[in-house]
This record gives sequence, structure tokens and C-alpha cells, in this order.
Amino acid sequence: MIIMEITTKNVSVIIITLLFASLSVFFYFLLFEKKAKDSFLEPISKTDAGMNLLLIMTVALFLRLPCTVLSHDGDLRYFMNASEEFLNQGFFGFFSRWSIVYPPLFEYLLFLIGKISSFLGITFIFGSKLTTFIFKIPGIICDLLTGYTLYHVTAKHQSRNLALTLSLLYLFSPVTILDSSYIGQVDSIYSLFTLLTVYLICTKRLELSYFAFVAGFLFKYQIIFITPVLIFGIINQVILTDFSWKRFFHHFRVGLAAIGCILLSYLPFLYQPSTGEFRPEDLFHTLGNSLGSYGRASLNSYNFWTLVGYNLVDEKTAFGPFSCSTWGTIVIAALVCSSIVMFLKYGKDSSSYPIIGAFLIFGMYCFSTKMMGRYLFPALGLLFLGFVLKPDRKRFLCALLPTNLLFCCIVLDYLYYPYSAYRPELLMPRILSVLVLGCFGFLVWTITGEIRRNSFLQKN
Repeated sequence: MIIMEITTKNVSVIIITLLFASLSVFFYFLLFEKKAKDSFLEPISKTDAGMNLLLIMTVALFLRLPCTVLSHDGDLRYFMNASEEFLNQGFFGFFSRWSIVYPPLFEYLLFLIGKISSFLGITFIFGSKLTTFIFKIPGIICDLLTGYTLYHVTAKHQSRNLALTLSLLYLFSPVTILDSSYIGQVDSIYSLFTLLTVYLICTKRLELSYFAFVAGFLFKYQIIFITPVLIFGIINQVILTDFSWKRFFHHFRVGLAAIGCILLSYLPFLYQPSTGEFRPEDLFHTLGNSLGSYGRASLNSYNFWTLVGYNLVDEKTAFGPFSCSTWGTIVIAALVCSSIVMFLKYGKDSSSYPIIGAFLIFGMYCFSTKMMGRYLFPALGLLFLGFVLKPDRKRFLCALLPTNLLFCCIVLDYLYYPYSAYRPELLMPRILSVLVLGCFGFLVWTITGEIRRNSFLQKN
């Protein structure tokens, strides 16, 4: 069975994975083998680095462009229909007409795309190459911005050579090309805001991190996975460091302003100025639908639930003494408690924030319910950031291993074993589930090792 699955369906996936894995291995030895490292880290001028970055981003863009017209999968039908509805009927009442929708900022983006396309005389046709291309542009732009952000951060904290390397690895990774350019998903948008939120916390710019977090939330709700990291940053930088009531109330006001932006963003969907009608119940309707949607133990995410044969099974199904849903809630509580312990053990080490954030996303992906195959995507940028702030072998592997593996997971999810084709007896999903859990175990092992080392250094 496994030989048939590999040879008949996944040869191209294996080739692409091996190519990027070879590139990863090459840079691993280049960074950590002493002789190669000495020559690799020779200074490079800002001008030369800028030209190299421009070349990397240009090639990355041209790698993505052909992929945009190869497929019209993903959520393109929703994007197209919602965009047209905003143009024809406006925002008011949209939440009551649709069962599951995206948060407001993303809906405004769809409206903007529709408005510009209408101005240019473009008519949306599902399946047409032009329509497909248009709706994939935002994801591609955010891919490039994430690559630039990694370059900027790495050049500031480490070296320009390393900055170019990480930008290249991220932008040329097959999973980033597949997600935004081929299947047309928009995980790169809120992943960018996830990365910005955590980096701003690391650099003690909390006020900006509040708004970056809110922007990510208003594009996609899954950014709430890193909420504990934001809270840890507030505790560390506002309460435990040079506390004063003036600073406390300053951050409190800024936080309220950020929350106010969330409420204001929903207002056009709830209030009709021409009639004065106000329908706050639509907000609770859409939030309830979002929280209660996709009630499965796993939605083709190759994790613990797929490994034990519960992929696409109703989350209310019993697993031992509890339902899958209850186990998922227990897991979330355990992960949050574990992140608190990590926060306390790491102390004021700012390099811990991206690693803890990745731990939360990775852990929920592996063990919580309702997880889709793409939900691990924002952890990748955080793992790269964690390596930038503390460059060692284990952190580099923590970033590269899931970057390679997630490509295989998403390919199998969308192209080979979608919901209609998935069967419990398939072996490849279970093998990938084991590998994903192994990557999470390696991340946990890396974190515990760093905590032990920090404790040892503090005692001595």
C-alpha cells in the first residue's frame, strides 16, 4: 500500500521536498561548519546586500506568478462572491446572510479588490485565469513582505549574509509558494501580522504590537493562538520592569484604543446609517458560527487525531473517557499552562517570545480539534525569528524541519487526499502525522534544553 501511494501519487512532491531539503542541508553546513562559516560571514556592503535581496524577491515573485493560474481551488468562490456582494449590497446585513465569514479587515480587502476591478472593467468569472490571479495577489504580496521582514530583522540583529539566507529560505520554501500562489489561501496575511506582533514585543514596542495583533485578528481569528505571548510581554515590560501607574494606564489606554479599532471595524456590518437600523446580534451570530464551525477532530491536519484514526470524525465522538472536543479543550489549557512555565523559566530573555508563540501554535495544531492542514503556517515565521534572536543549530532545525514537512502535509490535504478522497486506511497521512509530532517533540526538547541551560548558568 505505502509503495503504491508513494510511486503513483507523490513522486513530484518527494522531488520538490528533497530539493528544498538539500538546500536546507547546504545552508545548515554553511552556517555551522567552521571553515565554511568563517568565509560565509565575511562582511557584505549594504548596497550589495540590497541588490541581492532585490534579486531574491524578484525571482521569488516570478516563481509564484505561473502558479497563480494553475489552480482556482482554495476559497476563491467565496472571495469572488463576497466581493461582488459588497459592491452591490454593501456591508450591512452581510453577517446574517452568510454562515461562515472572514473578519472585517479581510472583507474590506475583498471590497477594495472588487472596487479596483470594477473601475478597470474586469468582470469576475469563477475559474478564469484573470480572476484567479487577482485574488491571489494579496497573499503573494504578504509572502514577499514576510521575506523582507526576516531580512530586515536579521540584518539588524545578526549579519546581512544571514539575512539574505533566511529570506531566501523562506521565500523559496515550497510551502509558501503552494499556500498563497497555487491553492490561493491567505495564511501569509495574518502570518505576517503574527510575526510583526511578536517581533514588536521582543523589541519592546508594545504599543505597536497591540495594533499589529488587532490587525492580524481582523484578518483571521487564528492569531488568538499567540495571545499568551502578548500577555507575557505586557507582564514583563509593563508590570515587572520599572512599574509605574503612569506607564500602566498609558498601556491600558492604548490597549483600549486597539480594542476600539476592533469594534469600529465591525460597525459597517452592524449599522445602516440611512435607516438607523443597528443589529448587534449579527456580531454574535458570526462569532458563534466561526467558533462552532468545522466540528471535526481533525480537518486533514496530519496530527495526533489523524494518527489515531479520527481524521474528519465528529469532535463530539468519544475518545477514551471524554469526547475529542473535551480533550481539545484540555490540551489548550495544558499548552497555556506550559507556556506560563516557559515564560517564568526564560525570565526576561526576549528570544523566548517567538519560540513560545511557535510552541502554542504547533501544540494546538498537533493536539487540539478543528485544525486544518494550513494552521501550522504562522509558526514558520516565528521559528525563523526565534533563530534570528538566538542563532544556534537546534533553533535552525526547529525552523527548517516543519517548513519542509508542512509542504507535504498541504499537498496531500489539497491535491491528493481532500475530504472526499480521504480513507482511514491510508498510510501516508499517518506517516506524516508521526513526523509532525516528531517535529513538535524536537521543539519541546529544544525549549527544555534552553531552560535547563539558563537555570545552570544562573546558579553558577
